[in-house]
Parts: sequence; C-alpha cells; structure tokens
Amino acid sequence: MVDIAIWNPIVFNDVKRLLECKYSGDASFNDTIIVVGYNVANTSPAAFRNSHPGKKIIVYNLEQFYPGSRWFNERAIDWFRMADEIWDYDLCNIDFLRYHGYGNIKYHPMEFCDKLAIDMRAERDIDVLFYGAPTNRRLSAMQKFMGTLQYKYACIFGTGISGHMLEEFLARTKILVNIHADERMTRQEQVRMFIPVSSGMCVVSETSPVNEFGKSIVECDLANFTPTLEMLLRTDEWKRVADNARDVYRQHCENRKYR
Repeated sequence: MVDIAIWNPIVFNDVKRLLECKYSGDASFNDTIIVVGYNVANTSPAAFRNSHPGKKIIVYNLEQFYPGSRWFNERAIDWFRMADEIWDYDLCNIDFLRYHGYGNIKYHPMEFCDKLAIDMRAERDIDVLFYGAPTNRRLSAMQKFMGTLQYKYACIFGTGISGHMLEEFLARTKILVNIHADERMTRQEQVRMFIPVSSGMCVVSETSPVNEFGKSIVECDLANFTPTLEMLLRTDEWKRVADNARDVYRQHCENRKYR
C-alpha cells in the first residue's frame, strides 16, 4: 500500500486518490512516503524526516514555479533539500527547478484514471461551470462571458467545494471552464481538469505553455472565451468534445513521453 502524507485535502484529495489507484500494490513503494501539499504542512521537513526513519521521501510539487513565484520560497527549498526525490506535474516547473540546481526530479503529470470517473448525467442543466479561487483576473474574465452569453446557468464557487458536492455539480455540467489565477501563473491547472476529462466532460481551458491534455480539451486565449463558449453551446459541439474526451485523453497519456 502506497503511503501518502497529504495536507490541504480539499485541494489535493483527487491527487491522493490518483496515486492510490496507480501505486497501491506496487511493492517498490513499500518503504516510500509521498508528500502532497508540503507548502501548507503543519510540520517542518526535519521533523517529518525524523518521524519516518528508513523511509524514502518523495515530495510532490503541485504549485507553479516561475521567476518571482511566491511558492518557490525557503519553505519549499527546505522540503526539496530534505527529499530523496522530487516529483512535479509540469515540464516548465521541472526546467525551472533544474535551472536552480535540482537533479533528483521526476515528471509526474496527472493521468487518465477510469476508476475516478464521475457518472455524468444524460441531461445537463448547467451550461458553464467554474470552480476555484475567485481571483480578480478570473472574476473579470467571467463577468465578460457571463454578461454576454444567453444561456441558463454559469456558476462560480470558492475553493471549499469538494467531494460528492463537487461531483454532483460536475455531473450536471456541459462545459467546465479553466482560467489562470493571474497573468504569471500560466501552468495548466491539471488537478482541476483530469477527473472531468476522464469522466467525459467538455473542458475549455486558457492556453498554457504545455498542454497535458492534448486534443481532449479545447484550449483558447482568454480573449476568445466568449465566442468559443457561444459556439460550443449554440451548435452542441460541446457534446462531440465530451463524447471523445475520455478516449483522446487516455491515448494522450499512453503516448506521453517522460523525461
């Protein structure tokens, strides 16, 4: 059984579930513990190491690193220095960390996982859904398309929604929207999207330097969100994207080249 230490489960519980699905029963992880949410851990890296003698410790980074990133701080550096291995979900993050001298890094993006798929409703009464932290940039973008689109529902939630409540909203949704929190945070928000895509949902995401979902999602610039959403809803093209999402994402993950 893979051992996972998780902080901030509201945000990272889906990652924990993915790791359990992938590595449970893998004997090579018997003496390993994977740390998720290290940046909000209620313990120090040294104390964590001392409380797990003999364990290989993997620190899984799921934050965005770029010049000036608030996440790349002394706390993160202490955890990375202590770790036997660092995992990261994004190739741009990996390039950043290698530039800063880290060599013990492995590439672990989110993946297709049929076991975590949500049972989508045949009839979906939410046209457009966004969930996540309501930053000024996101609110400004959503005010534009919510004020223009003549469709039934558009919803926004804070980061507190999770579990069965979130799954119920997702099951009712035609299009899930993904928008970067601010202009510097351009990494693809994979944690938000991998279960909806695995479930057969149409996702419209703001473009990122690396697209870890391939053609299973619709990527577009923020300036083109309104016409893109309008076209998908007016023509029912969202259904075609949703119907193909699972298989396209599965194939994309199978063909992904790791480094």
